[in-house]
Amino acid sequence: MARGKNLLTDTQIKRLPIAGKRHRYADGDGLYLSVEVSGSKRWEYTFNQPNGKRTSKTLGKYPEVGLKEAREKRDAFKYGTPPTKLTFDNLKENYFNYHKNDQSEGYIKDCEDKLANHFSHIKDIPLSDLTKKHFINGFTRMQKKKLGNTVIKTGSLLNRIFDYGVYLGTYTSTSMGEFRTK
Repeated sequence: MARGKNLLTDTQIKRLPIAGKRHRYADGDGLYLSVEVSGSKRWEYTFNQPNGKRTSKTLGKYPEVGLKEAREKRDAFKYGTPPTKLTFDNLKENYFNYHKNDQSEGYIKDCEDKLANHFSHIKDIPLSDLTKKHFINGFTRMQKKKLGNTVIKTGSLLNRIFDYGVYLGTYTSTSMGEFRTK
């Protein structure tokens, strides 16, 4: 849990200036509020992986995720208990944030577009509540539009996103195949 005199407050966050470049404001224990040039704000938890590589995990956008919830998510992730409200959209954002340096912006945009076009119905559903029906609905709509190759690519992308969730410890299934049993 963050301790100290320089923790962020809700009032400070609401009054943060929008500058000509991205700024990060520290709250403590690796929690940051990132303010983009556009004015959008998102919570990030920065930590060292077991291999020593420093990485960031997106915890959600402000004000949808408030200061208290961001601290709870940080603590839950830091101390090994996955957040119970972690949604598919959170996991997807974390995945693309992790891969932003090794995948082109165009590729990431293409992947995000596929998910937005065909799986927007699952973005706000907590991971623990996802069932095979959620995915069958998306794939069925894609098949009706005769998007054969896109179905395969999107299924592969979803597998990679969920595998990443397993890697982080925020998701327990190992692949999309796990949904067959629900």
